Amino acid sequence: MYYNNKAAAYIELKQLDAALETIEIALKVAVDTQLKDFQKHAKLFARKASIFAKKGDLGASLEWYQKSLLEDMNPKVKVEMKQIEKQKKEIESKAYINPVIAEEHNEKGNLRIN
Repeated sequence: MYYNNKAAAYIELKQLDAALETIEIALKVAVDTQLKDFQKHAKLFARKASIFAKKGDLGASLEWYQKSLLEDMNPKVKVEMKQIEKQKKEIESKAYINPVIAEEHNEKGNLRIN
C-alpha cells in the first residue's frame, strides 16, 4: 500500500507518468508476494483507472475500473466508473457532430430517395 499512497501523491502533484510507474511497481509487488487481499488489489486497479482518466484515456480507465469492481464491489468505484462512462459517451457524441460527415450522410440520403 506504500506504492499506492505514493502514486496518490504523484497524482496530486500532477505527475501522472510517475504515478503510473509507481502503480505498476505496486502491482508487480502484489503479484510477486502473492497478495491474497482482494480489496487491496481493487484499490490498486482503481488508482490506475483514475490515472488513466486524468490522462484522458477513458477506454483504459473503464477497463481498469471494471477490473477493480471484479475484485471488490466498492460503491465509490462504481460511481467513478459511471462518471467516466458518461464523459466518454459525451465525447463520442460531440465527435460525431461534424459538418462534413453530416453532409455526406445527407447526400447518401438524397441519392436513395432519387
